[in-house]
Amino acid sequence: METFAAIDIGSNAARLNISSVYIVNSKFILHKILLLRLPLRLGETVYEKNIITHEKQEKLIKTVNIFKDVLDFYDINEVRAYATSAMREANNKDKVINAVYKKTKILIKDITGKQEANIIANLLKNYGEPHHTKLLIDVGGGSTQISIFYPNGEMINDSFKVGTVRMLKNNIDPSEWDRMLDFTIKNTKNEDLFVIGSGGNINFIKKRFGSYDNPFLDLTLLMNIYDQLQGISVEERIINYSLNPDRADVIVPALIIYIRLLQLLQIDKIACYQVGLSDGIIMEQFYEKNLKFLKK
Repeated sequence: METFAAIDIGSNAARLNISSVYIVNSKFILHKILLLRLPLRLGETVYEKNIITHEKQEKLIKTVNIFKDVLDFYDINEVRAYATSAMREANNKDKVINAVYKKTKILIKDITGKQEANIIANLLKNYGEPHHTKLLIDVGGGSTQISIFYPNGEMINDSFKVGTVRMLKNNIDPSEWDRMLDFTIKNTKNEDLFVIGSGGNINFIKKRFGSYDNPFLDLTLLMNIYDQLQGISVEERIINYSLNPDRADVIVPALIIYIRLLQLLQIDKIACYQVGLSDGIIMEQFYEKNLKFLKK
């Protein structure tokens, strides 16, 4: 058993994940010790002004310091911190990353969309049957990552500037939607598809509306949830569905993305295993320390 820590600085929220990896009969079991999520929402200013404002920078520093205190409590000395779409698109990202390091001694690395897609893909590629072509849809606040695994072992992926916070800010170029849809349909034509969803919103939907012992969510269920939520205010969503304020507004754009892709593919269900980027960062660290398992 080995324990690792990961920080995921997303466009909507920041997460600290402390998990242990167990090996039982040559299989990995990821045991989550703690998952702390804070509503940072860096994308709020990046997708309007192309910068992380001073106020958001200070909030990020406070967030990372909170995470650092938790790491100290658990006596964990090493942590890997990655930032995604909002950070990589901010014109002042270097200044912000340096400011955070100066105040917290935790270095944040802004990863590319391709790197983000690869981390999630490596976490989920072994789900489903070997004969399936697996399509992974990872929806975030600033971007959506699409990864496709073929039965022969080949994999392709790409990242698209289509995300939930970006949608709320009306900051999506229609051509980016087209590029994502074209990529998906072009690379899955006439395939036996097994579709997997990842990201905070579909994880919440699975937990709130899905079945504990069934990983699948039906397209009709997603459409019903969308109809229920889009017709009421954010405040009503918070009260009626026990949603956090920073989830209540982005969940509808997330549903639009998943529904549109499923309808495009003519697929009536999507699997959700309630894992995300921070879990992928944990496994990335494990593989780097245990190269023999990576080769397998």
